[in-house]
Amino acid sequence: MRGIQSSGMDRDHDSAKDNTSDDQRAVEAALVSAGEALDTAEVAEATGLSYNRTSKALETIVEASKTREGALEVVKQENKYTLRPR
Repeated sequence: MRGIQSSGMDRDHDSAKDNTSDDQRAVEAALVSAGEALDTAEVAEATGLSYNRTSKALETIVEASKTREGALEVVKQENKYTLRPR
């Protein structure tokens, strides 16, 4: 599940800079690319983000999906996350 990491950046390092939207974009890209439900560790592996940053991004995306308009939403089912049509 490699290949979504951005080049030249140490994405696993938690810095003082707010990378929330970058993290969310990376996580959404991983879910789209996977085509199946993934758990937090699988998303972290696919993005190169730390487990904690991945977990925060996933929870933020799930909450935003509840109110965001669009054809797709990110949902948590048991311990896995998936992108699905509304």
